[in-house]
Amino acid sequence: MTDTAAISLRPEDVQDQRAASRLAITSAGLPALFAEAAPGPYLMSRGALDLLESLESALASGSAAEAALLARVGRDRAQGFACGELTANERRFASSLRTLIACEEALVGSASSTDAALPDKPFPAEDVRALLSDATAAALCRDLKGYVEHYRRHADPSRRLGDSTKLAACARSHLKRLSLAARAECEKPEHATLRDALSAATIRLPGATWAGLERRGDDDDGEQPDLLDVRPEDIVGNSEVLEASLKLARSIAAFDPVAGKNPRVVDNPVLFVLGSPGCGKTATAHAVGRTFLDLCRENGLPARFRVIRRTDWASHYQNKSASDLLRIFRDEVFGFHGVCGVYWPDIGPPSPPAAIPTCAPRRRATSPRSSASSTARWAPGTASGSCSATPTTCRWTRP
Repeated sequence: MTDTAAISLRPEDVQDQRAASRLAITSAGLPALFAEAAPGPYLMSRGALDLLESLESALASGSAAEAALLARVGRDRAQGFACGELTANERRFASSLRTLIACEEALVGSASSTDAALPDKPFPAEDVRALLSDATAAALCRDLKGYVEHYRRHADPSRRLGDSTKLAACARSHLKRLSLAARAECEKPEHATLRDALSAATIRLPGATWAGLERRGDDDDGEQPDLLDVRPEDIVGNSEVLEASLKLARSIAAFDPVAGKNPRVVDNPVLFVLGSPGCGKTATAHAVGRTFLDLCRENGLPARFRVIRRTDWASHYQNKSASDLLRIFRDEVFGFHGVCGVYWPDIGPPSPPAAIPTCAPRRRATSPRSSASSTARWAPGTASGSCSATPTTCRWTRP
């Protein structure tokens, strides 16, 4: 790929793929399975129906993106009236990218269906090698069916499906693990040329843009998540903290995405602040966060300001390994496609009581989290899968 122009897909390009995606879903038997796993007053629950619709849209997006990418690769390789054949590596990358896009779009579309945490481990590479080599919509649907069927009749009654929330959590767990496996394949060294070219060209889907292996929604840039409506001029006192924070914000907002570096010297992108309750740490941090986003918007730089709540720490991260906490920085901070500021309040001893803000350009994301469903282990087996032995050793075998 040599052309850096975006690969833009029209809504009708995706729409053209929906019929095939719908056929793949019905042929795999997912509607009947979902109705059994999450029954409703009229056979299927609304949650199960929404999940199928999200899956159909996502599969169509993945198929359209793969077709457009292969068409661009073929066009860029053409010389005169001749065009070399696509290589096996190119087809494998496109197929894996299709899987990644389909899974991530489905996860975005079904995000409101459950608040269950997502797994952080991909399916073993050897188990999905054949699937990623020819990731048709039908193959993906059959794989999902096997996973859901396994949990629908799990040996442990507490893990069996029975409502739309459990069904959504199960399906999303499969999609996330498959997404991580597809990402790992795309990140292999032999795909570096295509991956780098795609980062420069991007694939523009209706509602989202993929730069390399990273997705950003049309409303990602300049987001202001849960920031107080406060500006630096509203802050009384805290002048030393405010001045240092604004200086850091201005420095980070000067990042040059084309050169891939910051022309300014940022000695320390982290500020630690200690103060008694009510002294204005949070108000100051939020004022700096809004200024940071404004500066980035003026410079045309994609930006995000992430607030790590105490409830996040106490609920999702408590009693977990340090790697669980590091993932939020790897995925939501350092994996962001622009620059990101972070406010982390009320950590408590022995960690710093407060920090404002930590800003750094993001480079790569995988966005994993933990999940009970990640304990499933897949290996080659029968077409419908099998479940073995006791609840603690129950395993699903992939075709």
